[in-house]
Amino acid sequence: MKDETNRQSNILFVCYGNICRSPIAEYLARKMELTSGVIDSAGTHASFASPTEEAIAVMRDEYAVDISGHRPKRVATVALPMFDHIVALNTDIADSLKADYPNQADKVIDWGVEDPYLLGAQTYRRCARVISRRLNEFSERLQ
Repeated sequence: MKDETNRQSNILFVCYGNICRSPIAEYLARKMELTSGVIDSAGTHASFASPTEEAIAVMRDEYAVDISGHRPKRVATVALPMFDHIVALNTDIADSLKADYPNQADKVIDWGVEDPYLLGAQTYRRCARVISRRLNEFSERLQ
């Protein structure tokens, strides 16, 4: 059983556009009830109106999760101090977050997940599997 502190950890997942990796991580974390705290996602350069069709399809078909209602947002609009963990989906994002938000740098975790954008459905499926494994590992760390 998770202790009360860990069960209420607030977690933010960050990728580039908030249209592939970070919403996949956010919605999988919610499905597995990773924490009873806040689970959210954002992008360093979010500019699209919705997740990619491939991300929506993989989440629907592989995990029975609907992310079609997700609306990408920029990390600059998020109150970073409220988060206990800021999961950067790759090293470039982690480095960018640490440089742009030095007061939050100790919260940044680099997961090193390949960006599937424009690389086809198979790459999205592989990306979601990697994120799912990382979430399971992270869940153990929170216990």
